Amino acid sequence: MDAQAQESFREFVANRSSALLKTAVLLSGGDRHAGED
Repeated sequence: MDAQAQESFREFVANRSSALLKTAVLLSGGDRHAGED
């Protein structure tokens, strides 16, 4: 992964972290701690 791709990914995660966490919690059966892992 080149530097530009890494920066793009970091920006994506920073902008979407709330939605990504909600999705992870749903996928882990509603367990927030498992979703954070």
